[in-house]
Amino acid sequence: MSETQRNLFGLPATRETGGRHLAAEPPAGPPANANPQSQAAAKAIGPRAGTLAARVFAYLDGRGQHGATNYEIVEDTGILLQTVCGRIADLRRPSPPLIVASDRTRPSPNGHAATVWVTKQHATYGVPKP
Repeated sequence: MSETQRNLFGLPATRETGGRHLAAEPPAGPPANANPQSQAAAKAIGPRAGTLAARVFAYLDGRGQHGATNYEIVEDTGILLQTVCGRIADLRRPSPPLIVASDRTRPSPNGHAATVWVTKQHATYGVPKP
């Protein structure tokens, strides 16, 4: 008996892209905000959210232990910041999470400390900062 392949969100995979099975959309949930603009944005992004989350995950996975901040993901992938933030939340939601905050930060474009995200397999807690 064959086991159903699961996507990043633990749901059955719905389509294949580049040799990997990816979700067409993440688990259903309410928009972050109940205002009409948020609801319209959630409805519009719905069909692409899983693919975008897969792109963010693949990018972070490729960065290994170096990881990336939200701003670095935006710069290198061309995905909008507000979309990256939402996909980071999606990737942190499963239990266990697919990505975690490392114990490092790097400066954001405005000079504030930005969290460096890594995939769970590349998390190295307690490793001295370079």
